[in-house]
Amino acid sequence: MLQKYRFPLLLLHAFLVQGVSILLRLGVVYQSVAIELGDVWIGIIGGAYGVLPAVLGLHVGRYIDRHGETRALLWGSIAMVVASLCLALLTPSILTLLTGSIALGAGQFLGIVSQQSAASKTLGARRAKSLGNLTLVIAMAQAAGPLGITLMSNGSVLPDTHAIFQGSIALCAFCVVCAALISLPRHAPCEPGQGVLQTALILVRIPEYQLATYSSLVIFGAMDLLILYLPLYGAEQGIVASTIGVLLAVRAAASILSRFFFSRLLSLFGRDRLLLFSLCLSAAAIWILTLAAMPLVMGIALFVAGLGLGMGAPLTLAWLADIVPPEIRGSAYSLRLAVNRVGQSTLPIVAGVMAGPMGISGVFLAVSISLGLNAVVAVRKSGSNSG
Repeated sequence: MLQKYRFPLLLLHAFLVQGVSILLRLGVVYQSVAIELGDVWIGIIGGAYGVLPAVLGLHVGRYIDRHGETRALLWGSIAMVVASLCLALLTPSILTLLTGSIALGAGQFLGIVSQQSAASKTLGARRAKSLGNLTLVIAMAQAAGPLGITLMSNGSVLPDTHAIFQGSIALCAFCVVCAALISLPRHAPCEPGQGVLQTALILVRIPEYQLATYSSLVIFGAMDLLILYLPLYGAEQGIVASTIGVLLAVRAAASILSRFFFSRLLSLFGRDRLLLFSLCLSAAAIWILTLAAMPLVMGIALFVAGLGLGMGAPLTLAWLADIVPPEIRGSAYSLRLAVNRVGQSTLPIVAGVMAGPMGISGVFLAVSISLGLNAVVAVRKSGSNSG
């Protein structure tokens, strides 16, 4: 009976998972500032979000390939409930924030791998449309999450984190309900004797898989560091939390816009040219963030960065869907996200160390340079293909 609502329910679940994840991560950053943790500890707590996905990533993909996406969606939603309860009910401390971040990262990872795997099951042009719709909904959630901070800031530099954590409990519980109602079709199971290592070797031998995964890592890392360090930049510069929430929502709104036109842009320019353009655009925009801490300039820069970064996720997803066999596609998305989470675990710590002598603007400069280097790699790859 619910079959015709399967994909809308999946999109609703994706919206909730992504929106609540961003809201909770911002809440964790502001709670870390409130209990006066240093930049390095904030980086470690931010990195803890990616620890379990980095360790278990490909195992999750194999689980999805064998058992389907529905179970993983449910387990991920439960993990997010645990994270919300931990952050809301336990005394704020380094251990509480670490535990909440780890559980939240695991839940979001299970959800997004399952959602991407389910959306990629459609064929031909419908697949690009499904993945485009999924990433569009995620971009909308990335706009909604920061606005929650704006609503709870009360005009101060630090928002009411306790209210954020309490409200997230109900939202995560609703995620569990949505996951339980989603009944996704099973695809042909992978070869039972094929282990995780064998699957990984198959994937890395696929032409372009490594480059697609590297591009995904750079783009994902840029978005993650913006979410993690823009609130710290605001606190450093005395910018109120409501303004930071609006700025993050502006970046997400630009991603919505770019993903709305994604299919047309892809048809017009092709994957390689569009990827190069998006990398160069976002690199230049994030570099502008290092020049001035004025909200208007930051808003324009983040809007332009959002346009570029917003195209990156569907580009790399469609890229992988085109080159990976269907029976191991869940593993491919899982490994891609696991690599992203390795970066998510390490990049905030490196950024936190850099923020000591250079300030938060040094983090944004490093992000800009990494996007520019990825553009150079993309140009060389495109040139070798045309030759």
